[in-house]
Amino acid sequence: DEDASRMEKLIRQYTNRARDVAQRLTLGENIVNRCTAFLQDIAQKGALEQNKRVAYFCALVYLAAREESAAQSVRDIAAANADAVVRASKPSAAARRGATGGAKDLAAQQAAAAAKLEQQINNQVKDLTKLLGLAKPLPHALDQEHINRLVKRCDLAQSVADYAAHMVQVAYRQASLLGPRIAQTPQDSLLAACVLIVAWLLDLP
Repeated sequence: DEDASRMEKLIRQYTNRARDVAQRLTLGENIVNRCTAFLQDIAQKGALEQNKRVAYFCALVYLAAREESAAQSVRDIAAANADAVVRASKPSAAARRGATGGAKDLAAQQAAAAAKLEQQINNQVKDLTKLLGLAKPLPHALDQEHINRLVKRCDLAQSVADYAAHMVQVAYRQASLLGPRIAQTPQDSLLAACVLIVAWLLDLP
């Protein structure tokens, strides 16, 4: 019927939007297919709405990548898509007057857009996790796949990933002793510090 046809068209449109996000992260079509499955599930629940913004598609890709064992951090997804947000936004009054701030202004806009987008993605992830009935995501600093990829990019042994993962877990468990700054420390910074400490203790190059 007409409603079903309209919903199928919306799913196709949203799948293309999710594909754009996935391609900015060089993720495969399996991630896009998982997003399509999510969208179909949401449509069946009568919760698929028009006019979704980029944070929604970033959240879909985040959850799809996690389900496909290719987890990405929300921060990385936001950074990869910040430029699209800046380009889609209306020009500022200064830009309309012909003011030129060069690369520094553009970098500042992208950084601000990434920070705002990261928060929006987190909010969408919470909503979609509940709507789709998915398990609540772990902090990506505790995600073993994410840790493994980081260690591999650094050309370090798997044992480094195992020890670093344990250190991060202990740090979060002992947050009451270590102080509130542990919870406030960016996850990637905490994870990188743990990897560095382990590599140093193991006397790796």
